[in-house]
Amino acid sequence: MAPKQQFKTPKVPTNTAVAASGISLFPAVEDHDHGVSASSLPGAAAVTAASTKITLAGSPSTAALTAFSIDVAEANLTHNNLGGLTTGDPHTQYRLEAADHSHQSTGLQAGQLDHGLALTGLTDDDHTQYALLAGRSGGQTLIGGTAAGDDLILRATSGVGVGSEAIIFQLGSNGANEVLRATRANSQGQIGINTVTPVSPLHILNLSDAANAFTLQGDGVNANLKFDRYSADVSGAIFVGRKARGTLASPSQSLSGDSPLSFISYGTNNAGGEVPSLAAFSSLFTENTTTTAGGSAWEFLVVANGGLVQKRSLYLDQDASIQHHADGIFKMAGQNRFRHQENCVATYRTTNQSINDSTFTAISLDAEDFDTDGMHEAVTNPTRITINLTGKYFVTATAFWGGSATGLRFLVIRKNGGATDLLTAGMGGNASGVPQNVNGLLNLASGDYIEAFVWQNSGGALNLVASGTSLNFHANYIGE
Repeated sequence: MAPKQQFKTPKVPTNTAVAASGISLFPAVEDHDHGVSASSLPGAAAVTAASTKITLAGSPSTAALTAFSIDVAEANLTHNNLGGLTTGDPHTQYRLEAADHSHQSTGLQAGQLDHGLALTGLTDDDHTQYALLAGRSGGQTLIGGTAAGDDLILRATSGVGVGSEAIIFQLGSNGANEVLRATRANSQGQIGINTVTPVSPLHILNLSDAANAFTLQGDGVNANLKFDRYSADVSGAIFVGRKARGTLASPSQSLSGDSPLSFISYGTNNAGGEVPSLAAFSSLFTENTTTTAGGSAWEFLVVANGGLVQKRSLYLDQDASIQHHADGIFKMAGQNRFRHQENCVATYRTTNQSINDSTFTAISLDAEDFDTDGMHEAVTNPTRITINLTGKYFVTATAFWGGSATGLRFLVIRKNGGATDLLTAGMGGNASGVPQNVNGLLNLASGDYIEAFVWQNSGGALNLVASGTSLNFHANYIGE
């Protein structure tokens, strides 16, 4: 409730008469600095006990002062007509206020009030050049200086000494999420992104599986990473990767096949989007890690021209052994300089096979000494050796015929089911049996298959005798 006001009877000038019913005011022309002539002044206005206002009226309407009233109940001076006063406002020594003492926003005195004189205006945001610590509707900008080279300094504390002070940036509902913290340790600054406990000069905690922890973009040559290291030892920049199962709060043991550090390259398609990783090399655990041991290896992956699927190009394990890529070779300047014996197969038959007279018959092989590249299988096509890598192969086949002195014996190598003999061996029959071998170099392409065929004309069926691995068929890659 507004404070109670006391109204005092004004001092009556000499040219004012007092009536029995109240005060009659007869203002003289010289008492008003408004250029109002005496002939234009109104007659006496009486104030009675029932009156709520004392009014001094003037005319004509072109006069500077056209109306004033004194509200008896409020004891406030209310300006009812600003037409005469605001035109020129000759009384600049006065400040114009509204009835509730709020800040005047118009007229020559606009914005001139002392904020402490108008309590209802304390929350007005009428000085946008100042920052509002509680926040400003629509946001605000904090500027350090007005000239080039000026600084903006944010200081966490004015205290003396070293403590755990920090400058913290928060986002989200009422600052619910801390996104960046600047602090110090060991006399150097530390920046933490999404972490309140940075442990290095730049500590980034990735809280989303859908986002990269760090992205560097730039045009031209401006997206390079440079790491300098100055020390007395021989090491340069060091990249350290850590892989753990479980969660950040509760990590658990790494398992075989986990990769603690990988470098992956991406390309961009004609629509501007990323294509699958083109090349990568990673460190791998070759066994589950423990507190005392954990085997490791390096793996290099590439993608063939026009392809999207990665394949291994090089694998180096903890035993210093080198494993081939998916094609089984190492290359230098387009030529083979190293060869690994994993592209070879040795198959054989464990039981005798009956061969009809005068009929070419493929030897069916039901067992293997080794098959390093999946070149033979004993169920669907047991007669075939299938080539996975284009190049030169040394091929050999061995057979042992049952005893018969009649007719001839042939052992040949054919490709892709054709009737052309690529390698051939022939001889006559013998009552004690006949061993036979054929071998040679063949130029084969990936997807080709070869078979060993036999033929005899003893006059009836004749067995191929299986004794150990005497009935066999081999292929060994030797180069391009």
